[in-house]
Amino acid sequence: NIISNRQMTGLKRQKPSSERPRNERGGA
Repeated sequence: NIISNRQMTGLKRQKPSSERPRNERGGA
């Protein structure tokens, strides 16, 4: 379940990731 939650959050963060690439590394 934790992995699924992280994957879902990563997909949602992927959009804003373009604006803030730092968020992508922090979430991962």
